[in-house]
Amino acid sequence: MSEDAIVSADLSLSEQIDARAIEWFLERSESGTDHGTEAAFEAWLAESPSHQLAYWRVEAGWARAGLLAAVRPPRRQQRNDGERKSRGRWFVRAAAVALIAAVGTTALFVSRRDDTVTYETPIGGHRIVVLADGSRIELNTATTLKIASGGEGRRIELLQGEAFFKVKHDARHPFIVDAGGHRLVDLGTEFSVRNTAEELKVGLVEGSVRLEEAGTWSDTQLAVLSPGDVAVAAAGKVTITKAVSQQVADDLSWRQGRLVFRHATLANAAAEFARYNKHALVIPDSRVAQLTFSSAFPTDGVEAFVRVAQKSLGLHVARRGDEIVISR
Repeated sequence: MSEDAIVSADLSLSEQIDARAIEWFLERSESGTDHGTEAAFEAWLAESPSHQLAYWRVEAGWARAGLLAAVRPPRRQQRNDGERKSRGRWFVRAAAVALIAAVGTTALFVSRRDDTVTYETPIGGHRIVVLADGSRIELNTATTLKIASGGEGRRIELLQGEAFFKVKHDARHPFIVDAGGHRLVDLGTEFSVRNTAEELKVGLVEGSVRLEEAGTWSDTQLAVLSPGDVAVAAAGKVTITKAVSQQVADDLSWRQGRLVFRHATLANAAAEFARYNKHALVIPDSRVAQLTFSSAFPTDGVEAFVRVAQKSLGLHVARRGDEIVISR
């Protein structure tokens, strides 16, 4: 936690936990996926289920009320200790008041069977959602998912985009992901799901997951995936292949903000960059589009990719508004 994170001793224990949860939420919003912050945050979560529940309530409240931009503190500047402590106490109390006003009776969020919270990332976005049970969901670019609470299970609907799931297995409370007309039931696992208009792709990293076809009246089990399995559902059929560990790591490189291409075509690379950037890569000549290369780039590394096309492949690059046209 930052030195601005100060909880007044005159708060009750539950109020202190809620206030610390607010501080963590704001700290993580500012620092993004900083490993030091994440390690300290996970240690705090593991201390008590009440910490997990408090953080879930805070994140859900902010997501539903859209208050983050309104109550986020100003960018940090150098201040003396007295001023920093004063501002810290004021901000925690102000945030707590805002949260109470936004969420109201927060217990309703975790008890209503039909309650859902929607999480979204913009193009190029990346965020981590930690559930009350310690399960983690990592959202990739342009992703939308809904989380339902209550009932006998934990239900996720991946409407679009890509997410990585690290699930705390609980046989009494199944973890279920609905996406692209199919259902994934956790059997103790880490897996990724990518849902696009063309296909649903599931990659299993650890454990096992049951893949089902979600029907109106019943769910048909299609397969139980094991580590390294990649299932693709497209055009009314499902294919399952075994991926080597390097391919699995490459597919998940977006979690470190990278795109890895191994003997990939320029067309495939252009499609991948389009997921993370607003500038479109256009390759009108099909022969050029099928040229292959191997390299790695940041997810926002369109310019680096263009330089490779120019210098390594000898191609011509022209810019037309938001389009970058690559040709011979």
